[in-house]
Amino acid sequence: MKKLNLKLKIILPIVTLIVLSMGFATFFSYRSSSIILEQSITQKIKGISSAAAHNLGVWCQDKIWELNGLSGLPELKQGVLSYQGKNLAQADDTLVSFGEKRNLYERLALVNKNGEYLATSDGDREVRLNIQDRPYFQKALAGNPAVSPVLKSRVSGHPIITVAVPIKEGSSVAGVLVGIIDLQKVTDQLITPLDTGGAGYLYVLDDSGRIVSHPDQSLVLNNQVAETDFGRQILRQQHGVHLYDYQGIEKIAAFCTAPLLNWRVVATADTETLFAMAKVVRNKSLMIGGIVILLGLFLTLWLGVSITKPVVRELTTLEVSSAEVSTAASQVAATGQSLAQGASTQAETVQDFSLVLESISQQIEKNNLSTATARDFSKETQVLTEEAGEAMQNLDQGMDQLQEASGEMAGIVRTIEEIAFKTNLLSLNAAVEAARAGEAGRGFSVVAEEVGSLAANTAKAAQETGALIQANLERIKVNTNLVRTTSQGFAKLTDMAGKSAVLMSEIAEANQEQTREVKHLNQSMRQVDDTIQNQSSFAEESAAASEELHNQAREVAQVVENLGQVIHGMKDRADELPVRTSLNKPVTARLLTHGA
Repeated sequence: MKKLNLKLKIILPIVTLIVLSMGFATFFSYRSSSIILEQSITQKIKGISSAAAHNLGVWCQDKIWELNGLSGLPELKQGVLSYQGKNLAQADDTLVSFGEKRNLYERLALVNKNGEYLATSDGDREVRLNIQDRPYFQKALAGNPAVSPVLKSRVSGHPIITVAVPIKEGSSVAGVLVGIIDLQKVTDQLITPLDTGGAGYLYVLDDSGRIVSHPDQSLVLNNQVAETDFGRQILRQQHGVHLYDYQGIEKIAAFCTAPLLNWRVVATADTETLFAMAKVVRNKSLMIGGIVILLGLFLTLWLGVSITKPVVRELTTLEVSSAEVSTAASQVAATGQSLAQGASTQAETVQDFSLVLESISQQIEKNNLSTATARDFSKETQVLTEEAGEAMQNLDQGMDQLQEASGEMAGIVRTIEEIAFKTNLLSLNAAVEAARAGEAGRGFSVVAEEVGSLAANTAKAAQETGALIQANLERIKVNTNLVRTTSQGFAKLTDMAGKSAVLMSEIAEANQEQTREVKHLNQSMRQVDDTIQNQSSFAEESAAASEELHNQAREVAQVVENLGQVIHGMKDRADELPVRTSLNKPVTARLLTHGA
């Protein structure tokens, strides 16, 4: 389904507003102008009818006054009093002369009390009319001016009225002056000249509702308006305004009553003709409204184009920007997520490394303690080695002395062996001598034998001792060599122990330096860990912000799409928009907790 675009949304309300405004303005203008025109026309025709009625009443009064003035002439009085031919001739002349000057009169007549014509303006003295029974005559004979009902003239066929005034002689009425007036001439002078604006006409109704004056002469005295509802309304009121239908035509009529006559002077007009001006105003208003609408439409189109064109251009830019922002937000979110994961991994690695450094630091401290102890032991060992070296030197000297003593003991053993040999020789010599001595020498022989045995044993013991001493000498030589070798080893060991002590001191110092470096490295790793923690938090916040930015970018893209729908009026413009990237899954921020 196609929607209205922005241009139409701008144009249609404005055009609708203009059309409605101009429509209402035209309607109210037409209505107001119609009302004003109707009021104006109503007031005009009311004024016309009022003026015509006033003029008719004034004219009637003037005629009464005129006839009253004429009735006071001596010629007429003498004629009505004397009935003599001379006086009547003078009366005829007077009436003829007066009638010629006043062309409204169809006839002027001098009438005696019996209602008989004595003299006339037309010079026809043979007229033998008797008007004694006429109401207007009787009223005039009673001393009051009177006007007769409207009649049709036998002479002209026009409507006529008779105005009768008394002819007084002193306080009494001597006769009546009668003036028969042609109403057509009167209305031609008083009614017809009144302008109703070309939209109507005037007509006159007598007190019975008959038309006594009308532009259409065929209606005069032939149309009884009193038989219509409108006529009855007019006759019931002295003045007013009414709408009525006449031969299918709607008319408006204003009427007013003429004084003295009690006639209704009606000013009427066709409403269609009257309101032709209002229709002209309406048509002109419609034309002006159409022109204004066209101008408004043109201006609205220009305004819509001038508004929507840059908006569409900016919308296109905004679409591209929103797509780029969405893509960038997706990339930043992915990067932030990777950074957060990497930061988490680094934080764990740094934590493990920190723990390893802590362990190494503790081990180095233990090594420092062990190295210090080993250094102390090395120093003690060096001292003991030096003492042992000295002891070995003393032992070497003792072995030398023992070897010398063993040599001396060997000499002693050899001496003992020699002594034993010599003793054995002596015991043999003693035995020989004892043998020679026989019995006397038997005891000595035994001693000699024991001495020989002792000498043999001594020799044997001396040999054995010599063998042992020789063996000891050999052992002493070996042990001396061993002691000397051991002494040399101890000397080397002492030297090595000294060097070891120096190295242990250097190792202890190096361990202390390593301890300081490890502590410094541990502090640095803590700082790195704090930095990584901050980076991880920042990465998480950045990922969250990127996700929020991406969501906002999608909202902006949706707003742009909605704005595009508003501007272009399409229900679905996804295929017209640039390709947008969207994150299917939100970035999950993982908070890292670290031990103190």
